[in-house]
Amino acid sequence: MTVTGLDTFKILIMIFCNALLLAALFYLTKRKRILYYKKGGMLFLGFMGVAVITMMDELTSIFYAPGEAFHFIGKHAVFYLVFTFAMVTLYSFSLTEVAEILEKNNLKGGGVYNFSYLVLGQTFSFVAVASIIVDYITTAAMSSVSAIDNIHSLLAFPHELKIIFEVSIILFIAFLNLIGIKENVKVTYSIFVIAAVVLVNVAILGLFNINTGLPFLIDAYHASLKDILTSNPIHSYTSITFNMSATILAFSGIESVLQTHSLVENWKTIKKAYITLALTVGIIIPLVGTLALSQVPNPIDHSEDLITFFSRMLGGLPLAIIVVILAAVTLIFAVNTAMVASVELLDRVAEKYKFKPLTKTNRFGAAYRIIIIMSTAFISIILITSGNQHTVAQMYAIGLVATFVINLFNLIVYRAYRGREDVKEYSTSILLNSFLFILFLGSFIFLLKDKPDGALLWLSSLIVFLIFGTIIIRSKNIDKAVKISTEKPQDVINYIKENDISNIHIYFRRPMERTSERIDDSSKIFVTFFMSRQSIPKRISNNHFIIPVNHFWGIDGGINGLLGLLQESFPDRRIVVHLGWPTSSWLERVAMGLRTYHILRLPTIYPKFEFKMEFFPQKTPKK
Repeated sequence: MTVTGLDTFKILIMIFCNALLLAALFYLTKRKRILYYKKGGMLFLGFMGVAVITMMDELTSIFYAPGEAFHFIGKHAVFYLVFTFAMVTLYSFSLTEVAEILEKNNLKGGGVYNFSYLVLGQTFSFVAVASIIVDYITTAAMSSVSAIDNIHSLLAFPHELKIIFEVSIILFIAFLNLIGIKENVKVTYSIFVIAAVVLVNVAILGLFNINTGLPFLIDAYHASLKDILTSNPIHSYTSITFNMSATILAFSGIESVLQTHSLVENWKTIKKAYITLALTVGIIIPLVGTLALSQVPNPIDHSEDLITFFSRMLGGLPLAIIVVILAAVTLIFAVNTAMVASVELLDRVAEKYKFKPLTKTNRFGAAYRIIIIMSTAFISIILITSGNQHTVAQMYAIGLVATFVINLFNLIVYRAYRGREDVKEYSTSILLNSFLFILFLGSFIFLLKDKPDGALLWLSSLIVFLIFGTIIIRSKNIDKAVKISTEKPQDVINYIKENDISNIHIYFRRPMERTSERIDDSSKIFVTFFMSRQSIPKRISNNHFIIPVNHFWGIDGGINGLLGLLQESFPDRRIVVHLGWPTSSWLERVAMGLRTYHILRLPTIYPKFEFKMEFFPQKTPKK
């Protein structure tokens, strides 16, 4: 049955469901603080902002996970897509507790790495780093391969060209990160809205056609439940953990929510984000995957393009083209998410251990050496596997499941020693965490035993990081706190109040910029934002404020946050904003060109401010 074969009643149902979906999305969009918000001169992600960033990682798994699951465990994939979803949802509640513990110990961000460091110390934290890095490497490789495989299902081209396209995606993402261009939460949310509309319509069309796949569904569920319920406990456990190891790919990206902890106000935002994920992609992935597996004839023949082929069955070539475009765009976003997350993790580790060779940045504040290392790792996996999706899939899950096991083990140990001291507001059952630990540990053991490629990658990563960690731990004492002299947006406000400035002139000054205008005028306030991983710029006067900004928000976010605080604090004073003119290099001018959109919007956001873009002639130095 295709779209053209629908009767009037079913068309009305589709119209109603789409109207309901769009109304819900419109309502969410209009709600304040849902994507991001300002508070105290800082920008924070809202729960939907966190969720949509993670969705670009988790949602993309729908384009390869159901097909790969069927490739490895056959019809059992139908039941275990749903069962694994339930277990991962329970695990997300445990991660909420982890977020609360980290926050109470002043360790926001870092996820499994920081939690391992807190509970088991420095050496074991490198096991966590090795595991999550393997997850990021295989995520990027899998996403790149799957993006091209979905396009290849409609446009056949030689295998050699396919490899070139896959590598080109990695190089393109690396270039964007090297020049400091980050994904925007609004753009990500827009793509999520489009993806939601497309996939919900695919699900509705699949439900209209469910009768054709019902016998297969009944048989698959009967076989899976019989295998569990009629066997001895040991066989049931091994069967569950083995089949879970094949379907866990469908829920990759769940760790990314915890990684964004440093971008939110508190752990409660993380909790809301996990609930949002469970009620959206957590439902749509097993639903669409189940419908596709039950209705596509011989799913094994379409394991690399299952959802694309399913869409073509339901809506013909037009729907298939839309799904292919959606798959390519979201999978490329997933590559970028893996790149950004892996760079941030390694940068955080290198910065904590004062390992300067890795933390060295270019003029855009990008840790270019880490970006090059990760790009090389992504491309190496594609070349080693010859862009074969099945081979990459075998390597994929082991790093993901390893992080599950490590997090749960840390949580059990922490609760055993500390009780509920740091989790008074939110806590999960230690029995539930132990149950999940046993399940995921069994899956991890199966992956080590049955997926030699993945085991080799994980063990290699583990050895490298343990050697690196041992050397660094012996030479660095990271437990000594090092304080740096920087300010906060509130310090600018305090300075204005102390000097009773009525005409406020804010000069945004680049770190390496030469200043020709007078700097001893107290009515002029110079502000320099710098990425937290960069060296601290030199202060030129007492009215020059050095303010670090988070990589995610960047300079634009820092400017927006400060201007918002000025507007809130001094609604009746004259405020003049001075923006400099980039002249240092063509790359900086390109970056400024891309930032122009944000600059042009400032007068509409702050209509009472005056804005000036200026260039002051450089004085000739005296001989």
